[in-house]
Amino acid sequence: MKSNEILTEWSVIDPAIKKEMVKKGYKFLGSGADQMAFLEPGTGHVLKIFGTQDHLEGQKTEFSDDHKMFLTWAKFCMQNSNNKFLPKFFGYDSFVYRNYNYLQIRQERLTSSGVLGKYLAEIAEWLESGTEKSIMNPKMNSKFPSLQRVVTLATPLIGGEEELRAFLTTAKSLRKISDRKEWQWDLHHQNIMKRGSTPVIMDPWVVADSDEGGAWGW
Repeated sequence: MKSNEILTEWSVIDPAIKKEMVKKGYKFLGSGADQMAFLEPGTGHVLKIFGTQDHLEGQKTEFSDDHKMFLTWAKFCMQNSNNKFLPKFFGYDSFVYRNYNYLQIRQERLTSSGVLGKYLAEIAEWLESGTEKSIMNPKMNSKFPSLQRVVTLATPLIGGEEELRAFLTTAKSLRKISDRKEWQWDLHHQNIMKRGSTPVIMDPWVVADSDEGGAWGW
């Protein structure tokens, strides 16, 4: 479906977005500062629409820094589609409406990770502190009781030490990208969902210079 089959008279922050999408058969799933998510009729895929406050009149092919970040994320996931800890994407499209750039991305529908996501997000925070080599080493992480406790709790939930190591390898790779791009690391528990019993990392980066209160104000 092309972007112009979705759009009506919307502005960047127009609350009619939700209403118009629902009228077209999409089920509203939720929204945040940077996006709105809908269940796409007929496919079961999730359609996410990202807006931007950047006014780019006369630059209709330009992406904002926020859009470039999400495109990098989508392309990385599609190039590493064999990594079960990354979401499955089904393409993306861009369009301009009233001189604002928009990006829409289709991906698989996932479910909440519950307590496992909280544990994994807490463990992943240690990647930032330079202790990543000790996370799975009981003798070393005994120096960090809070880390040792959450590793002990998360290990059986994720399916064992090998699975936890693999998850952390993926998280570490994403952390390196955020550092290189100078993006903010944002792997909190709500950005870890599940496919069946497998944890899946979602939207782990934020553009560092985004305005307070969210990049797009939705």
